[in-house]
Amino acid sequence: MTLAVNERDSCDKGALTNPHCVPSHARPTTLKEHIMDIHQLTDVFMWCTILNGGLLIFWSIFLTFTPGLVYRLQCKWFPMPCETFNVVIYAFLGLFKIVFIAFSLVPFIALLIVRG
Repeated sequence: MTLAVNERDSCDKGALTNPHCVPSHARPTTLKEHIMDIHQLTDVFMWCTILNGGLLIFWSIFLTFTPGLVYRLQCKWFPMPCETFNVVIYAFLGLFKIVFIAFSLVPFIALLIVRG
C-alpha cells in the first residue's frame, strides 16, 4: 500500500498519527543514501590515476632498461621472434597508456574541474 503525498509529508515531519508511518531511523536505507559524493569520487579517481600511472611508468622503465630479460622470460611460455615480441610489447604499452588516459586521468581532471 502506497502512501499519499500528504501522508508521506506528515511522516517525514515526524507525525506519528498515521499508522503507516515508520520512524526515519527504522526506515530501510535507500540507494540514494549510499551514493558517493563528488569528493569521494575524486579521491577514488585520484588513487586510480596514481596507481595506474605508477604501473605504466614502472613497466615503461622496466621494458626500456631490461628488454632482454623480459624477452627471455616470456619466450619460455610463448615462443616468438624478437621482432614480434617488440611489436606486442609496444602495442601493449600503447593500449595501456590510452586506457589509462581515457579511464583514469581524464575523469580525475574532469572531477577536479567540476569540484572547483
